[in-house]
Amino acid sequence: MASSAIFSSLRRRKSPTFQAFVTPVDLTEMALLATLTAVSSEIVSSFSGKFLVFQRRNSRSLVRKIEFHDLNQEILTLLDVFPWDDLGLSDDVMEQIELLQKQSRKAKLLIDKQDEVLRCKFYSFLDEFEGGRIPDSVELYRFFVERLGIMDVKSFVVEIEFLEERIVNHEGDIEPMASVLNGFVALARYSRFLIFGFENDEMEVGFGKNKKVKRRPNV
Repeated sequence: MASSAIFSSLRRRKSPTFQAFVTPVDLTEMALLATLTAVSSEIVSSFSGKFLVFQRRNSRSLVRKIEFHDLNQEILTLLDVFPWDDLGLSDDVMEQIELLQKQSRKAKLLIDKQDEVLRCKFYSFLDEFEGGRIPDSVELYRFFVERLGIMDVKSFVVEIEFLEERIVNHEGDIEPMASVLNGFVALARYSRFLIFGFENDEMEVGFGKNKKVKRRPNV
């Protein structure tokens, strides 16, 4: 059965390299601060391009929360293992480092109640597939269209491509991260064809008798 703890902590499982525990003999205080500034700028730029135009409450939101939590855990690990005492830093700098350590330790992966409901529903679908049962089509429609806001084929394709990109990024991680993402991709592909069929030139919204078809305009 899919564990409810899978999303609770997805810290990177890779241990720091040996170089992380070695202080360069020629590292000055200014060089250290310049390096930290460069790393901070890189972190900001890496996340700045991930703004969602429609801000849908979907898998992207949860994945980003988890990735940011992973990043915070990596920073905390660096702050804990780095031999600060060997650098002879000033009291003001050490005070800022200690403050950053305290803030990083307090950071928690918070998932609101709505996301928690969606997460549990997602795992229930996986459990049904693992047990050889097919989830109810109406429930799948409600999950993807009404709750996640994936309203058409194009949105499904974009979502699947996003998840596949995350799979590549987490290729070196051990389970269960890979299983979660692959499971979501498989479920999304199945639901995409179940809800919208095989037509790519039509946008369908609704289910069963309430389904409405809006044909794309010819260009």
